[in-house]
Amino acid sequence: MDAGGSVQKRGGFGCLGYGCLVSVCLLSVVLALVGLYLVRSVRNAVDTYTSPQPPSFQISPVPQAAVAAAEADLREIEALLKDPSGAGAVQLSSDEVSAAARAIFGDVADVSIEGSAFRGRFSMPLEKIFGESAARYVIGERISRSVYGSARGTVELRDRAVVINLSELELSGRRQEAQALVAASEWFSEAVTSALSEKPKPPAGGDALIDRLSELALRDGMLMVSILPRR
Repeated sequence: MDAGGSVQKRGGFGCLGYGCLVSVCLLSVVLALVGLYLVRSVRNAVDTYTSPQPPSFQISPVPQAAVAAAEADLREIEALLKDPSGAGAVQLSSDEVSAAARAIFGDVADVSIEGSAFRGRFSMPLEKIFGESAARYVIGERISRSVYGSARGTVELRDRAVVINLSELELSGRRQEAQALVAASEWFSEAVTSALSEKPKPPAGGDALIDRLSELALRDGMLMVSILPRR
């Protein structure tokens, strides 16, 4: 109160303003700690499930006839996707699937079909997995490490999405339990669906495979791929 009896206004934020400032500061500290924890958790997981020097990886030989057949099958699928009215079914044997996987991933993965399930072995550098994504900056120098192991599971098409259910997964010699199998199945399902949702790049062109699929299944040691006309 001044000499004239009037109340002077208090400058600054006031109680509410200072309370908000403190809350923001505390929230920033909490977020920073959570971020550091997540970074440390990711790096610990990388240390646990990868290796700077993975064991030597030998892929199974694929007959040249299977390589030629796989190339013909992929060309047939490509032609169907270019034609809006194209429809057909393609069946790939286990050897043909192995040849196709090798064409996509190189000599870092070996895939085969056993009845209605697939089995895969892999030894893949993190550099190849993450590419230029932001994850490589979280991992840091660990990007030079590799993840290796094996997996077994099934594949099906459900509501225009690929669903992969893993029944076995081993990473760097560690057999994964049920919770990890569920998480890995979801990750692989989303990754494969996303990949098949991309339209072929020029000069191939055509529709995205996921938009034309009516069947994607493993049966009797074969991969069944059925394509419908554009919807």
